[in-house]
Order: sequence, then structure tokens, then C-alpha cells
Amino acid sequence: MRRNTEHYPDPTFDEAYANIRREEQGENHVPCVYIASPYRGDTATNILNA
Repeated sequence: MRRNTEHYPDPTFDEAYANIRREEQGENHVPCVYIASPYRGDTATNILNA
């Protein structure tokens, strides 16, 4: 959470900033997602470990 100049939480700014970011990104924004695969590398050993 963002804080003001006196270091208190500032939820109003947080909400306004989130709205601006949503507006800039548009309706078709898809967040980037990373998926870690347990089968990458030594597949045979990883399958035995699974």
C-alpha cells in the first residue's frame, strides 16, 4: 500500500492509481503468467520423482 508524506497508508491514492493503470492497459490486457514445468530437463528422472 502506498503511503503519504507522513508515512500513513493512503488507500485513496492506491485506488486512483489502480484505476488509471486499468484505464491505460485497456480491456484486452492479459497479464503475463510464467509456468514452471516439473518435467523440464531430465524427463525420465523427473517422471520417476513425480
